[in-house]
Amino acid sequence: ERNDWRDPFLYQHADGTWRMLLCARVHEGPRDRRGTFGLATSPDMEHWTVQPPILTPGTTNAPECPDLFIESGDPYLVYASYSDRFATRYRWAPSPDGPWSLPVDDALEAPDVYAMKTAGDGERRGR
Repeated sequence: ERNDWRDPFLYQHADGTWRMLLCARVHEGPRDRRGTFGLATSPDMEHWTVQPPILTPGTTNAPECPDLFIESGDPYLVYASYSDRFATRYRWAPSPDGPWSLPVDDALEAPDVYAMKTAGDGERRGR
């Protein structure tokens, strides 16, 4: 849906291509659970090709503000869940290409934070 093609997160994939994750929605499913992570790829950050979504959790209206990072060799995908309850959630995968797993407790709760983002210096990562 055109109203949820936003919140770009750019990163360089191990194969050298650039990837952009986006807050997006699919056309099928319950109206308030169609949120997905759109994906576009580029060899040069100028010409982009839309790819199939990397994950459609089926739990949110829109997975906002995606953040993908590697911690201790493992990829993590953090996002804000915009649905009946605001929360920051995460998924884990064996590679940045997935498949993405749902942890038993996937919420990163903080009373004053809606969309957590992380930052790293190559050795440490914080929020």
